[in-house]
Amino acid sequence: MKKDCFQFETRIADLAEGRHDEAALAHVGSCSDCAEHLRQLQIILAAAHEPWAAAPVELVATVKGLMTPQPRTVFARLLRTSALAGARAIPDDVQVVLDVEEASMRVMYARMDAQWEVMGKLPSSAWTVELNARPLSTDEDGRFSFAVPAVEATRFAVLHNDLRVEVPPLQELLSSGPSNPR
Repeated sequence: MKKDCFQFETRIADLAEGRHDEAALAHVGSCSDCAEHLRQLQIILAAAHEPWAAAPVELVATVKGLMTPQPRTVFARLLRTSALAGARAIPDDVQVVLDVEEASMRVMYARMDAQWEVMGKLPSSAWTVELNARPLSTDEDGRFSFAVPAVEATRFAVLHNDLRVEVPPLQELLSSGPSNPR
């Protein structure tokens, strides 16, 4: 676009919509850039006026079947804790009860030498647990445990069908405080 093309920008859009403007027509006739811009606007407007047709139900179902459903992600909420309210430091041992959508889950955190051990029990056998996007093994009752080098690394996730519940690190859970159950 040339310097004087900017004064015709909205007027060219008017031409594309079918309004008459002699000066804009003269400019488009002498400027190849603006003539191309007018042509593109006319193509867009013509496409917008095309009739829409609904896709066949079978085709929609087939396409939906090809897509991998994305999990819905929510964050666990702290319901109760054994930590003292207002404590400045994270205790060496603490139990929490978490709201994980329609269920609750008890988790215990314990400082063991130079690492943190996290132990918990899933709400049911239909749930799974991940640490750093890797599945953890559970026993037949849904109990799991893992050890990490620092309290900041105690983040994990529990999954059920298309639901992913992120459990933040312990210090975030304790700083947020208990929330009211729904």
